[in-house]
Amino acid sequence: VCSSDLSNDKDIEMEEYESDSNVRSIITFSMLLQHTLRIYLIEKEKKDIDRVLDKELLAIFDTFFFCDSDNEKDVKYFIELLWEVRYMFDKYIIKWVETEDGEVHLINQLYLAKNEKTGSKSLVRKEPETNEGVALLQSMLYHSQQLTTHYWLTPYLHYLYINGMNNFNHQEDIDYSELNEGYGVEFSHYWFYKLEFVLWYLLKDKKDRRWKEFRFTAKNSVEHISPQHPKEEDRNKVSKDILDTFGNTSLVSRSINSEYSNLPYNEKRQRFFNKNKEKLDSLKMDLIYENEEWNDNLAIEHQKKMFEYLEEYFEREIMYE
Repeated sequence: VCSSDLSNDKDIEMEEYESDSNVRSIITFSMLLQHTLRIYLIEKEKKDIDRVLDKELLAIFDTFFFCDSDNEKDVKYFIELLWEVRYMFDKYIIKWVETEDGEVHLINQLYLAKNEKTGSKSLVRKEPETNEGVALLQSMLYHSQQLTTHYWLTPYLHYLYINGMNNFNHQEDIDYSELNEGYGVEFSHYWFYKLEFVLWYLLKDKKDRRWKEFRFTAKNSVEHISPQHPKEEDRNKVSKDILDTFGNTSLVSRSINSEYSNLPYNEKRQRFFNKNKEKLDSLKMDLIYENEEWNDNLAIEHQKKMFEYLEEYFEREIMYE
């Protein structure tokens, strides 16, 4: 990637495209500098920084760059690297984009727009026409990791720096055996987010419009489908052995968890339908609430099916072009 690449992008006519979208970055420039420094240190085979932290930017550079890189070649190399990382970040990394439905994650790529009347050119952002898988995958990483660090950006940007986006092949081999345990509210939130992406990736073309248009939102609370303290009249309950399993849990916002609380399954199911008519908040819960009743066997079968989807996904060679 270099500065000339942008001018090699196919020009679009300014009169044919105008963007009034309000777009903002998912990280600060200070954080981008630190991710660039991490890539610089990888390339130079030097020790990584201790952590990404906005307020310690100068101290981090004093320790890991200036004390060890006082010649003009290193400084020039870092500045050129920063340009390339910034370019890749603008072109390939999700942004917060204001839409009619609120802020969502999209990859708004930069293009050169040409004004046919004056011949002048300017940079514009063009919104994607579809919900790209790579954007949704980044959104999953955004929501499932610390918002003040985004450590996933360093290896991702480094990969782009080395290979670019052409033939972006990646095969994952991840141990998710912990999902066999009864961790309940202690389950890692990452796995709920990851499963949502896997379900979207594998089933979006087999389901309705809401699945294809699914977006990640911030969730921070594990919900028990069959509640921890069910009401006596609730006939759709699971046993204590199944209560805290992955099959009987899902990730929701704190407000939803508080609202659902110890409500019977049928009432939770109806509330989910009422709130998810236009867009889905949880694909896992959408599959769960396809069941008119809920019990040990159905929770076990749901968990087994989720594991099958995870296995199918991880066995594939995922390709993004």
